[in-house]
Amino acid sequence: MIGFNIKQLKSQIIVACSGILILAVVVAATGFRISSNYHALATSCSNLNNCSLVLSSFSSQYGLLQTILNIIAIVMPVAFGMFWGSPIVAKEIESGTFRLAWTQSLSRNKWLSYKLAVVFISGLISSIIVTVLISWWFRPFDIVNANMYEQQYYLVQDVVPVAYVIFAISLGLFLGSIFKRNLPAIAATMVLYIVFILVMGSAIRPNLVSPTVGEYNLDNNTVVGFGSSNSGPLNLFLSAPDLPNSYIYSVVAVNDSGQALSSQTVQSLCPDLFNLANSPPPISGPAARVGRVKKFFSQGDGSPLSNCINAVSIKYHVKVTYLPESKFWPLQWTESGVLALISLVLVALSFLRVNKLR
Repeated sequence: MIGFNIKQLKSQIIVACSGILILAVVVAATGFRISSNYHALATSCSNLNNCSLVLSSFSSQYGLLQTILNIIAIVMPVAFGMFWGSPIVAKEIESGTFRLAWTQSLSRNKWLSYKLAVVFISGLISSIIVTVLISWWFRPFDIVNANMYEQQYYLVQDVVPVAYVIFAISLGLFLGSIFKRNLPAIAATMVLYIVFILVMGSAIRPNLVSPTVGEYNLDNNTVVGFGSSNSGPLNLFLSAPDLPNSYIYSVVAVNDSGQALSSQTVQSLCPDLFNLANSPPPISGPAARVGRVKKFFSQGDGSPLSNCINAVSIKYHVKVTYLPESKFWPLQWTESGVLALISLVLVALSFLRVNKLR
């Protein structure tokens, strides 16, 4: 039965193996050179104290290849769900071959278990190989960019991509048992997977691991300008201090009682700044006002903005809520665990559906 299932997946296996082989050649051909160039540049620029500019230029040289590998890694899970997971049940029902399979000595549960074993093992091995290759290739850029939580990097490296492959296969399996036709199941798998990715990134992932709260001085490093946002009231524009490999949830100015800095407070402490911001000639549109105010008041010591920062910083400081680098792996493993649990539920529901089919 295992051999028969492998024959059924012959075309998918050939495509997967060919893709992995091409990827391995490209990664090996470019990865060793990239790693060597990075170490040489890092060593030379550290002696000249200009690493930031040099390494930024190094990263931009391989922008196209980074984009291509990102797309491959991001598309991989949903491709497994669409072309490996969905046909497991849907194709059998649509073609009518399930009747022959279920009249043999195998029970429906064993029939589906054998199919799942082949698909899951194939998907697991393929995704691990692809993820290891891409994670290794991206390591120099991870160090340079220091943005491991960015979605285009977070979803393509380490543990999470493998978990998403298992989830996508399970999703395709379940939708195949619902629609009972291959093409609708494939389309539904693609749509629901994209929706799930968006929901995970915006609503679920931020709540998986408790963030860290840091308090910093309100100064020229954390205040980047002054103006209005989305036609709102004038206020200071804040930015988090340099926190490499961190994911910033929020940056707010608060006093010792935890009260946020309001526009009224800034106006009372910085009347000159407000007078200048509202002085003629009039500027139409919030974007124009923001641009003018930020440009006009970013003048260093002695400027209205600098004087305002000094006045506000007496009673206010900056509170940053973020995920530090140390919580990257806990987040990866927690998210993978959530995906494994959802996959288990989808597989269980698929077994129930198969046993109810007539």
